[in-house]
Amino acid sequence: MAATRVFLVIPSLAPGGSERVLVRLAAGLDPERFEPEVVTLAAAGPLDQEIPERITRHNLGAGRVLAALPRFVRLARKRRPAAIISFQMHVNLALLLLRPFLPRGVRILAREESMPSRTCADSPLPRVFGAMIRRLYPKAHAVLALCDAAAAELTGQFGVPQDKVAVVPNPVDIDAVRTRALNDALIEDALPPSPRLVFAGRLAPVKRVDVVLEALARMQRRASLMIVGGGDENAMQSLRERAKVLGVAERVLFTGHQSNPYPYIQSADLLVLASLREGQPLVAQEALALGTPVVSAAMPGCIPDMIRHGVNGFLAPFHTDSEQQAEALAATLDNALDALDCRPGRMDTAKGIEAWAQDAVCRAHEKLIE
Repeated sequence: MAATRVFLVIPSLAPGGSERVLVRLAAGLDPERFEPEVVTLAAAGPLDQEIPERITRHNLGAGRVLAALPRFVRLARKRRPAAIISFQMHVNLALLLLRPFLPRGVRILAREESMPSRTCADSPLPRVFGAMIRRLYPKAHAVLALCDAAAAELTGQFGVPQDKVAVVPNPVDIDAVRTRALNDALIEDALPPSPRLVFAGRLAPVKRVDVVLEALARMQRRASLMIVGGGDENAMQSLRERAKVLGVAERVLFTGHQSNPYPYIQSADLLVLASLREGQPLVAQEALALGTPVVSAAMPGCIPDMIRHGVNGFLAPFHTDSEQQAEALAATLDNALDALDCRPGRMDTAKGIEAWAQDAVCRAHEKLIE
């Protein structure tokens, strides 16, 4: 019996959480039963190198998602996938809008990567995006929410039928993450003094790395911060200059993009998040798998479900105002470090992470495809 062809569709494979999830799903689907093909609409990217060679890749190279859609329709008619797993809201909506032009019977699984209300609010046309969700998401074979809070929003606020919504978390290759974290020879000489904080991710405005720097400057404890991630060079330079203005530049290590960030994460006392919005941040899942507690602003979404205050991490009150958020985060970081100093050992952050294991999450996707 021929394997079921599945398209995994995303704008690009630039470093990011959604992109790494796609790589893991592509590698983790049962190759005897499924034939995954990765489709990048706008551009490829560095993570393309992490996809196993056995997997077919199609880079439509259109520069923008909208420009890629005619090419995608032609590709889909040629390759005739039985199912499509789409990533990111604007891609989900575009492919559902194109459904009449796609091969008959194709099943579209739309992965909702964040809280839909926040994604809509941050879009150029919030009301239009909201209306499109209400109209188009019910036409999907399934809409995948990352946690119960996101699922409740899809059904309650956007009217997606409950039988269309499935809660499926991000996959974490727990063994691989822990193995790669052991390769610490590359960073041993570079580590700043303890206590060490780490931010790992894209240097995008939504991540509010500037707020993390501000919190560092306001802390009572003299901590160091590792910023592990890349992005726009202008963003990096702006953050460097901000660190100088705040007087913390000598306590901040900018590593740039790292293909293996896990030694840095494991070496830290705390992982720090201050995002305006998140779905289920993969970096937080990975930090917990490595035994590193997470300090995060309690933004609406999956974070309050993931982080149990005082158990596997610490939650700071969430504020959209940057000044208020920095103040709240600084106080929480000080309290967290004090709490860790009083403990006889590290926090047990790994409890319950088996639900995120890559094999289990890939099997959940397979059941939805069939």
